[in-house]
Amino acid sequence: MAGYDIYQNGTLVKSTDGTTETITGLSPGTTYNFYVIARDLSGNPSAPSDSISVTTPTDPVFPAWQPNTAYTVGVYVTYNGNLYKCTYAHTSIQGWEPSAAPTLWQLQSAPPADTQPPSAPANLTITAQTSTSATLTWTASTDNIGVTGYDIYQGSNLIGSSTTTTFTVTGLPAGSAVSFYVKAKDAAGNVSAASNVVTTTPTAPDTVPPTAPANLTSTTKTQTSVTLAWGASTDNVGVTGYDVYNGSTLAASVNGTTLTAVINNLSPNTTYTFTVIAKDAAGNVSAASNVATVTTDAASPTDTVPPTAPANLTSTAKTQTSVTLAWEASTDNVGVTGYDVYNGSTLAASVNGTTLTAVINNLSPNTTYTFTVIAKDAAGNVSVASNVVTVTTDASTPTVDAWVANKAYVKDDLVTYNGKVYKCLQPHTSLVGWEPANVPALWSLQ
Repeated sequence: MAGYDIYQNGTLVKSTDGTTETITGLSPGTTYNFYVIARDLSGNPSAPSDSISVTTPTDPVFPAWQPNTAYTVGVYVTYNGNLYKCTYAHTSIQGWEPSAAPTLWQLQSAPPADTQPPSAPANLTITAQTSTSATLTWTASTDNIGVTGYDIYQGSNLIGSSTTTTFTVTGLPAGSAVSFYVKAKDAAGNVSAASNVVTTTPTAPDTVPPTAPANLTSTTKTQTSVTLAWGASTDNVGVTGYDVYNGSTLAASVNGTTLTAVINNLSPNTTYTFTVIAKDAAGNVSAASNVATVTTDAASPTDTVPPTAPANLTSTAKTQTSVTLAWEASTDNVGVTGYDVYNGSTLAASVNGTTLTAVINNLSPNTTYTFTVIAKDAAGNVSVASNVVTVTTDASTPTVDAWVANKAYVKDDLVTYNGKVYKCLQPHTSLVGWEPANVPALWSLQ
């Protein structure tokens, strides 16, 4: 290979022996097309490479012309790589491009010298503050070309710069008044007038702990809990909370207005020592309160005594499918909590400790059952069984058809008539007027 020819918009602009090259002398905001052709030692050219399209950036200071934009006299724009100055205020439209509207735009041979400073930053305020820092914010300045940043002053000393409208000053002396102001600047070095001045006096950090809580006492206790109460602490700023300790273990935390705490999950008949400390927002903690020593209540002895057996179990009513039972109350050293009713060895019903009756349903007609009852208490102790009661359910009632006329009846047939049951005394064929209630020779009321 002898080299490469570089073409710009179809025109040879450079030849090179290498495979990379920089093209200079281009205009800002302009689109160019490039391709490359290779040459051998005999001068034979290759086919063109793929074409690439590149648009150079516009002047970073001056914006590109846009349609439908309000322009004032003295504003600068770029268009097709040239700089133009607005000479007549107007709102741009298509067809009024700077190169096509010399009454509106004047072509510039060089950028103007910028001598106009930005406007002063406004509304400087302190939006956040600690004992050693302050955060400043302000309203943005404007400039004929563009604001590039802001300088922040403490007193007359430049202490920092920002490209945004906020800045945090650190390392401030606690307890001393400090003043701040801000100036805007542009790329040409023009500096605005100062903003308004803000003054603050950082407060010294809070190092004063609250006073110790007083008069810590136990107000109530159970086998597994202790309720504590204490007198309020005071603080130069404010108490934000209390921590309750069981020995050296944190057992509970409450807010600064709560002066009581319940400590749970303790063991019965066990001695505990409690203290309380107060704390503030700065993290300062008080000395511990007085020690409150509390012994939880002893656990109740285990109940192993069963209730007495229910007495005088009887059947008070029965049907074809149910039996109603009743019995006398059992007694217990603590208290009877319920009764279980058994049908043979099968639990048939359960009732509470104050109920002395139960209805057993879903039984079969004309069937004999044996029932017993046992009493129970909260500890799970159960009594011996009551006396056994044996009950036979009622037999099923046979189905009896209603009397009708013109039917042959035989001796001992049963019929119903007007809600009553009658038995046939002699064979016959019924007729209207021979209704059972009217013919005692034929029918016997049962």
